[in-house]
Amino acid sequence: MRHRPRGQREDDDDDATFPHGENVAPLRCPGDAEAVLQLCYPRPPGGWMAVWKNYLRRRRTRARRHRPWAPWELLQIVRERAAAGERVRAVGSGHSASAAPQPSEGGHFVELDHIAGEMPWPWYAVDGQYVRVGAGTTLAALNAMLDARGLALHNMGSWDGQTVAGATATGTHGSGLRHPPMCDRVVAIELVTDEKDPDSGARVQRFLRIEREGLTDVGAFEAARARFGDEDDPVRTLKLEPDDDLLNAARIHLGCFGVVYALTLEVRPRFWLKERPQVMTWDRVKEVPLEERARAHPEFFWMLCVPHRYAEGSPYAGQPLCVLIEREELRPRDGAAPRRDGVLDRLLRFGVQVVSTGLLENVGLFFPRLGQWVFRRDFEGRSVFSSASAEVMKTSLGPEVHAISIEAFVPLARAQEAVERIIALAEELETPNGRLDEGEHWHTSPIGVRFVAASEAWLAPSFDGPACAIEIPLLYDETELPWVRARHDRYRFSMLRRLELALRPLGARLHWGQHHTIDGAEAAARYGARWTRWKQVYARFNAYGTFSNPLTEQLELDPVRALWAVDAPAPEWAPE
Repeated sequence: MRHRPRGQREDDDDDATFPHGENVAPLRCPGDAEAVLQLCYPRPPGGWMAVWKNYLRRRRTRARRHRPWAPWELLQIVRERAAAGERVRAVGSGHSASAAPQPSEGGHFVELDHIAGEMPWPWYAVDGQYVRVGAGTTLAALNAMLDARGLALHNMGSWDGQTVAGATATGTHGSGLRHPPMCDRVVAIELVTDEKDPDSGARVQRFLRIEREGLTDVGAFEAARARFGDEDDPVRTLKLEPDDDLLNAARIHLGCFGVVYALTLEVRPRFWLKERPQVMTWDRVKEVPLEERARAHPEFFWMLCVPHRYAEGSPYAGQPLCVLIEREELRPRDGAAPRRDGVLDRLLRFGVQVVSTGLLENVGLFFPRLGQWVFRRDFEGRSVFSSASAEVMKTSLGPEVHAISIEAFVPLARAQEAVERIIALAEELETPNGRLDEGEHWHTSPIGVRFVAASEAWLAPSFDGPACAIEIPLLYDETELPWVRARHDRYRFSMLRRLELALRPLGARLHWGQHHTIDGAEAAARYGARWTRWKQVYARFNAYGTFSNPLTEQLELDPVRALWAVDAPAPEWAPE
């Protein structure tokens, strides 16, 4: 049965006319599947008008929402929108402060939560442990699935609510000099494209699999693909493109190469971690250089630091306070893994949701010494913790405590200098009076210091060697009134900008998924020839602007239309 837009009769002309009058080649799907979709989940031809928001509710866009159940429907959406000359953006959890996931105003966005779970791929030509999953699979679901099979991710970021596609597309990382960003574990990316074919030059929408060279037994794949799955499985029609350079360009694609629907990741046998925290002042920490500490614990090592000096009367008077966290790999144990968030922690999370992040922020600003005491008690209250790797690596409070942050990657050799510069700036400019003026400078949350191995991805901040990634978060209350938010934003963004400029002389590159002001000139300066090569690949996959959005405009890849589609005025230093 032909897949028809809702409202089209069976006796309509064979060349189905879609919205805006375009003629689009129809896709086919199993008759039962179509009947279920149309009856239980009818899709308006142009999608539902909705407001997309990121997790901070700061970036928001009115656009048409699509929620496909299968890749064949995703291809239909892209074909329709491409024929209409409209923009499409795939979205996940929205856990990004940058414009990377933001749809264009009046465009379309595609939620991929139904395209999730494992998708078998039986044609590997090399030994290894791989898993192919839908792009909408969350890291939490992936970890549970892997654990049940005796497998695990090598490393991950501090929160497991992100989708696999979203976490890898912007270069999310964990900590430990043996571990590159998560995207380096991606060995194949499957996406729906609207591209300029590199051979014929023709415009084509199709399923494409970009993969590591030698990963797939091409002969076995071509012989069996026609019988794989049902008649609408993308495997039957996708183009296989094994190319290491293309894969390294696409590993951090920023959502600009198409709509990803599946990824294949390299995984490893299940393991446990033992976490040991050590609380000490910054003077004690720097007795052993950070680079040396990171190299001594290459598997898992990171640090939290309160950059403001503690007042007299504190056991740590006159010094910033840090907690160093080392992790040791253990053999997996039988039985259920202990959870970091026990009953008391879950009650605390509920309490945080009730009182809102705003209270925590204002305690830190109006009563800064009380805020420092809270951090000190948190640091001192940490204890040795052993559990499954995914449970130990999940350290963020996730959606309950919101913060807007920048994350600066500096060369490993300059890690200590970078932290010293942040502490010096805090001492020079701190104004803990709660007025929240534009010139205010007070850290309402500890900074996080992680270590990342060199990456093969062209747009990875650590592409040229191991790096120290310093995350500088400021608590952010998404429930505050608009006039309060406008005033608070002046304080937050002027402070983040000041810190960004202070770290830039150290060769800092900013995380693509965090708040940043990177434009085309800055990207060219920081990534050099890799940026030029990445733009050449971009010109193939977004030749027609279908996957453009505010981020591509900010990066000067497309004409600017609506750079600051947010619910608060842009800070004065925003790019024009």
